[in-house]
Amino acid sequence: MEAGHGKGAPDGIGAVIKRAAAGAMLHGADIVNAVSMYDTLTKKGIAPHLFLITDDQFEKQEKTAPNDLQAVNGNIKIHQIFTREPGRFKFRDVSCFCSFPVDCDCFTPKHHMFPINEQRAIGDPSDTVASEDSGEA
Repeated sequence: MEAGHGKGAPDGIGAVIKRAAAGAMLHGADIVNAVSMYDTLTKKGIAPHLFLITDDQFEKQEKTAPNDLQAVNGNIKIHQIFTREPGRFKFRDVSCFCSFPVDCDCFTPKHHMFPINEQRAIGDPSDTVASEDSGEA
């Protein structure tokens, strides 16, 4: 579980989910694993936008991922990542939400692209992406 004292948006979301689960348990819900937590929080409308990724889905995706992906330089400094298409994303070391949900160019985001070879989205077998060349965007 996420700690409730984080500094970024993901930490805040983790804290909200953790508190929602604790509240559901106080009202009699049994949460013993990820599936029961997902069911409890989504069926009661507490956290309707959660996604449950099963072990099988994870393992399938892990097997199809290329072994030669290059790490993003300076990844330890990255504070925000945003993407609009598979394999391409922008990132920066300072977060900005001035025009959310539209991406802004504040703090000079950098671009990165991974090669895509007929990969499918987790949980959606109909999402097929055509191959692209790799390189910087």
